[in-house]
Formats: sequence, C-alpha cells, structure tokens
Amino acid sequence: MPQAWQLPVLLLGLQAAAPPQELYVTSVREAIRLGGCSASRAALVGACAAAIAGSVDSVPMEWQSQLPHIAEVHALALKVQMSASM
Repeated sequence: MPQAWQLPVLLLGLQAAAPPQELYVTSVREAIRLGGCSASRAALVGACAAAIAGSVDSVPMEWQSQLPHIAEVHALALKVQMSASM
C-alpha cells in the first residue's frame, strides 16, 4: 500500500497509462483509500488530476451532477484554462 506522500508520484505514473477520466477517478479513490486526512488530500489530488488532464471533463458527469454550483465551477475552470493559454 502506498504512503500518502507517494501520491504525486503515483499521479504522474498514472498520467502516462490512463485516459483522463480514469486518471481522475483512480487518483481520488486512492487518496481516500489511504485514510488519514483523506478529504483534503483527495481534493488536492483531484485538482491535480484534472489539471493534468487539462479539463474538468475528466471528472465523471455522475460526480459533477452532485455539485450544486457546477456551472460556477465550469466557468472558473474555463477562466483558468484561458488565462493559462495566454
């Protein structure tokens, strides 16, 4: 079982091997499975996985549909993506 500090390494390894949505789901679930302060770690790992994928589309629609402010999240993500490409 990997240690919590190894997650960034795992995330980069998964990047090469997995499609974006699989990378996101696997990374977040692994962060939670490690226990401890899993909520904040899963949030950070999820943000990194979505950034690596380059899109919030890597977050499964089933998960997105449970967020009450998903339209705002999409708008902010698009804003970040547009500023990064300048």
